[in-house]
Amino acid sequence: MSTAHLVMAGKNGPKEETRQQVLRIADALHYQCNAAASSLKRGETWVGVVLPDLKGGNELYYTPIWAGVRAFCKTARDFNLHLVEMPYGGEDSVTVQLESVKRLRAMTELSGAILLGDIAAEAKTELRKLSDRGFPIVLVNGEVPEVGPV
Repeated sequence: MSTAHLVMAGKNGPKEETRQQVLRIADALHYQCNAAASSLKRGETWVGVVLPDLKGGNELYYTPIWAGVRAFCKTARDFNLHLVEMPYGGEDSVTVQLESVKRLRAMTELSGAILLGDIAAEAKTELRKLSDRGFPIVLVNGEVPEVGPV
C-alpha cells in the first residue's frame, strides 16, 4: 500500500518499473486520487495560486487580483484553507511556464491549484499529468483542452 501511495502521489522512492506497473493497474481500475479527501485526512487544505508577478507593467492589472487573493487567505484560515502564492514570470510576462508547473508538482502538500495566464505548450503536458492523477486544477482564464478536466 505504501508503494502505491508513493506512486499515485508522484513521490520519489519506487523504481521506475514498479511505478509503471502501479500506474497501469490504477489506469485499468480507473483509479484517481481524491485530493479533497486526502486534505481532509490531513486536516488542512493547501492550494497553489499561480499568478503573474508584479514586475514591469504587470502591477497595473494584477495588483488588485493579488490583493483579493491575500484578503481571501486571511478569511479562509478559519477553515484550514491555505493559499500558497506562486508568482511567475518577469517583466510583462503572463505565460505560465514549465518551471511553475514543476514547482506545483514538487509541493506535495498541495491539494490543488489555481492558475491565471496563458499556458506554455510544455507546461500543458505537465498539467495534464497532474490532472490525470486527480489533482484539481482551476484555469481562471479559460480552458486548455490538453490539460483535461479541471
